[in-house]
Amino acid sequence: MKIRHESFGRTEDLGEVTKFYLENEKGNYAVVTDYGCTILELWIADRSGKRRNVVLGYQSLEEYRSREEFLGACVGRFGGWIKDGRILVGEKAYQLERTDGKNHLHGGKQGFDKRLWESRIEGAQVHFSRLSPDGEEHYPGNLKVQISYEFTEQDELKIHYEAVCDEDTVCNLTNHSYFNLGGEGSGSIYGHELQLHAHMVQENNEDGISDLGMFPVEGTVFDFCRPKPIGRDAHEEEIQLHYGCGYDHNYYLGSSGKLREAAVLSCRESGLKMRVWTDQSGIQLYAGNYLSGYRGRSGALYEKHAGVCLEAQYCPSQEQIREGRLYPLLKAGEKYEYTTIYQFQIGQEE
Repeated sequence: MKIRHESFGRTEDLGEVTKFYLENEKGNYAVVTDYGCTILELWIADRSGKRRNVVLGYQSLEEYRSREEFLGACVGRFGGWIKDGRILVGEKAYQLERTDGKNHLHGGKQGFDKRLWESRIEGAQVHFSRLSPDGEEHYPGNLKVQISYEFTEQDELKIHYEAVCDEDTVCNLTNHSYFNLGGEGSGSIYGHELQLHAHMVQENNEDGISDLGMFPVEGTVFDFCRPKPIGRDAHEEEIQLHYGCGYDHNYYLGSSGKLREAAVLSCRESGLKMRVWTDQSGIQLYAGNYLSGYRGRSGALYEKHAGVCLEAQYCPSQEQIREGRLYPLLKAGEKYEYTTIYQFQIGQEE
């Protein structure tokens, strides 16, 4: 395993921004940066030996700073929506920044994706860390965060999250990479086959926010218990698809806290398969419904459904929803810790 780094640009307010290359003995590699703790590129050899970049990305640092699709970024303190931007921590209510209409999305106006992180290389890992001060985006408490990336000889991209706060707060970190196993810029992911090991999904309200309840996926368009093309049922007349402009839903994986396979994504054209492992309770399926025809890293246009996000994150159980616990509380001094692994393989030809 080799790790090298080089400049990703320099700005007046941030100073030097760095990108890191994590390469294994096969020549497959990931590129990450200390700006937004972001995955820039992920190059994997396909069935024929051709290496493809399987994540979407912008062309420049300036676009990562100005655009709002969160390509490859770490999002926090809270990944996802918070209705009306209002949280209750103990007896105290906090009004967060409203960044998506009347609601709070992905940490606020300047969330973790728009921050420069401290970095260090340690063995086969790159560690990014920062202190999110009390009151940042109106969240309570000083939150210390570390996110580590490792790319293994088994073509696994491992992401490990740790955080601790000096006050009770809300914390839900995730990575917002858009995957396309045919290669970035190769077209729609609606032909990719997806399997989700989840039998329940959160219900969205008319604003596309998961806060109403949970329902079983069996017999619905949300059933991915067996592999099926992402686009097969995406155009059905279904109110939940209407609310999300397609798939943009949080699936419940269970609260075991154990690392287990949560999803499998496959592309027949390239022969690539991606397995997602996590010890989180949920995984957000987002099919790139709001991508709108701008040019990505290779110069190709990113139209709707050019990539799919599989974001391991908190998902409340039915009981937690009934109790109103729609976001996870992190108690003062407790350690927030979980792992997500994106494992790449060559699938068998059919």
